Amino acid sequence: MNLHDTISQHRHVWCFGCSFTHYKWHTWADQLKDKYVNVTNLGRSGAGNVYIFNKIMEKYTQGEITKDDLVMVCWTGHFRLDMKFKDIWQTPGNLLNQHTYSMDFVKKHCDPQYFLERDLYLVHAVNQIFKNRIINFSMGDIDRFDQYNNKHVPLDKPDNLQKTLDTFFPSFYKVLWNNDVHTIMHRYDQHPTVSEHKQYMKQVFNIEL
Repeated sequence: MNLHDTISQHRHVWCFGCSFTHYKWHTWADQLKDKYVNVTNLGRSGAGNVYIFNKIMEKYTQGEITKDDLVMVCWTGHFRLDMKFKDIWQTPGNLLNQHTYSMDFVKKHCDPQYFLERDLYLVHAVNQIFKNRIINFSMGDIDRFDQYNNKHVPLDKPDNLQKTLDTFFPSFYKVLWNNDVHTIMHRYDQHPTVSEHKQYMKQVFNIEL
């Protein structure tokens, strides 16, 4: 697709995601804002897909996202558990690399298969609301990562959710690193660099940032 033409047809662009969207250096969303101005970056480091979904719905139900706007979502890994308590969100990130929940809790109560289904239903719900005004992509292929064994393999998923997966553009992991987990995990920082964000947007969305 040509993202430049798509953005030009909309009043405003809303960007959601995890640290692949909001980080300590400029991400794809920040670069879009530098180029087009009418862009809001609501990414949050450590965010899971529950937080991302809630933030989208918050802006939608408050009337801030209008029918003339474009929504871009960089969905994150499914093995995350966001919680909101007294108006404060806890977004610790990957459950195998965080300090909010004990590993005993994670092993007893956190099922990757359930989290995958949960997140795909969230994506499906957002798709139903925004129809052709949403662009879905992801950090890594949302349905192809074995968290416990650190392997990039397909996970089981309900057949009725395949159409939801089909709405995704190729992930950062696929485009930048060909889904090579070893390469990703042994980088100095497992997030794309500024230039890699530009490379991704050029390859996937045909836009120069």
